[in-house]
Amino acid sequence: MKHDCMTVEKAINGDVEAFEECIAAEKQRLFYKALSYVGNKEDASDAVQETLYKAFLSIGQLQNPQYFSTWLFKILIRECYRLQKKRNRLIPFDDDEIIRRLEQPSEEEKNDHVSDALSKLTLPQRSAIVLFYYYSFPIREIADMMKKPEGTVKTLLHRARKTMKTHLTAVMNKNMNVTEVIYLVKEELEKIARSLVQVPQDFRKVIENYEEDEAYFSWMEEEKGIIGVKLDTEGRLTYLTIDMQKEDQNTAPSLSVEEKQAIAERYLLQHYPDALQHFTYHHVKELKECNAARFYFEQLVMGIPLSAAGSYIDVNNSGEVILFNYKGVKAVPPIPKQLILKENLTEHVLDQLYFELVADQMHAEIHNVEEDSLRLVYLPNLVPMKYRAADMNPESAIEQDEKIREVTRPLPSLDLNVQTERPVEEIIGITDTMEKLREVDWGEEIGIVWRERGWNFTNEDLSFESYLKERTEQTVKAFISKETGRVRSFMWFQKRTGSLQLGHEACFEKALHFLQLVIPELLPYVQYIIPQNEEEVRENETKEFFMFRLYNDHGIPVHSEVINIAVNKETGQIDHYSGPRITVQQLKELPHEPVLSPEQAFEKFKEHLDFQLAWEKDYVEEEEVYELVYKACDRYTKTAIRAIDAVTGEVICNKE
Repeated sequence: MKHDCMTVEKAINGDVEAFEECIAAEKQRLFYKALSYVGNKEDASDAVQETLYKAFLSIGQLQNPQYFSTWLFKILIRECYRLQKKRNRLIPFDDDEIIRRLEQPSEEEKNDHVSDALSKLTLPQRSAIVLFYYYSFPIREIADMMKKPEGTVKTLLHRARKTMKTHLTAVMNKNMNVTEVIYLVKEELEKIARSLVQVPQDFRKVIENYEEDEAYFSWMEEEKGIIGVKLDTEGRLTYLTIDMQKEDQNTAPSLSVEEKQAIAERYLLQHYPDALQHFTYHHVKELKECNAARFYFEQLVMGIPLSAAGSYIDVNNSGEVILFNYKGVKAVPPIPKQLILKENLTEHVLDQLYFELVADQMHAEIHNVEEDSLRLVYLPNLVPMKYRAADMNPESAIEQDEKIREVTRPLPSLDLNVQTERPVEEIIGITDTMEKLREVDWGEEIGIVWRERGWNFTNEDLSFESYLKERTEQTVKAFISKETGRVRSFMWFQKRTGSLQLGHEACFEKALHFLQLVIPELLPYVQYIIPQNEEEVRENETKEFFMFRLYNDHGIPVHSEVINIAVNKETGQIDHYSGPRITVQQLKELPHEPVLSPEQAFEKFKEHLDFQLAWEKDYVEEEEVYELVYKACDRYTKTAIRAIDAVTGEVICNKE
């Protein structure tokens, strides 16, 4: 599924609302993909929740917004494998070895002693007790992680419990039980998190999530911003985000890039004193949307950064660290003894290269263009172009997703005189029993969330899953264009049921009628995308999904504009809509014919084509596996070639 690159970019930079919009359209596809791997709905649901949580925490590591879906599904597949592995490991436990619910502490002063108690443990003891009680790992998996026999792990747990209990009993003049000891481990991590950032008093804690090897805490005040802190099992900071609304942000005195870099380096060394023994300052990226600069400290092997390693730090104009992401030091991967010649790769690419003439939206924040614009371009069919560097045969070395040629058909004749001036709430289906929860300014759009009046969230759990439920469950989310006042997209997270049993054609009629309401002036330019396989049309689902594409007057498709509509089979209502951002005027202003021929575009591409080495992490494997690959790039910018402008001949590349 294609996502708006601007929205993904916002999610990468820590925007929670943007992340929610990105995952909203993927949830159903994620569930059915997980179901195909794990075989039952319960495990599939668990795998999806784990995927969303890990995606939320690692979205900052996504380097290319247009590959959001691919990245997300790789995480899902890894989670499915992990879940299957855990499900097949049945281990007997004693009653006192599993603490499913922790008692509330009765005395605040317990916090002051837990660090001392933990410090009395050896590192193996501390790791064992946190992994077992804190993260509920079975002994066998702890043994695998620590590379020790199961008997040794049991001994470590026994001695650790005894040491902590003895120490806490002595310093608190009270006999401590194991439940209280483990509760203090959790409480101490939150205390550490709060010591790393100043949390305003009016911010409420919205997430307190404990996972396999990390703890994540987040505090928020809807009108002021959000703060998030992630710690590892040793209490070390691995992620920090501070997204605050500041009216005077643009008037603050701006520090130089060198001054900001010095601040970033000091912050990194404050938390990881030996970091620069492993990492090298690599480059800086300007973040205009938050008046900050992002500094990358990379772990280099062969002078090439390891993906998912190193650290990056955002410092704003006032010198405040507003984002910190520590990805860690990775084991140095094997270095190939021989690499395929780049000339062989060039020949392989050019032999199968062809272009599609399309209209595409170019964004100044993403591409090397001066301003956002809809352009007539030649789009190469080979995206991404990536080869295993150590494989001497380019035929077997190529790595790219299969590109399926899209088939469309024009819409049937429609009545263009249907009344379209209807309130936003009526178009979306908002009822009188619902209330507006929040309204957020997104620049060109306004985001609005509705929910039924009187809805209560009774779950006291502050896990990431509960946070998503509180923010999303039983809601309707919409984005309204500021310029036109029209609905650009919406999603119903509230399940609506009815007595209808609409078939495909009836739902298609509903979708067409809805298009008449929301984009009547664009209907002559819309074509229906015919599904390419049966999985896209599931007769047993409660929804029918339809996709449409825009074309200009001369039959040229608009690559960046796909319209998505989900029709509820039981109610006949629209449960999801994602519409176009471009206007009829933009389509009319688009050149009718290219100035460059496909042959000239080919020569332009050939002139600019080059390859550069990169270390990539295999996200499907459970263990960390790195592979050296050659990525196709522009010879001059060293970034991916996006398109060739069919009018000017300009080679358009990604900025990163």
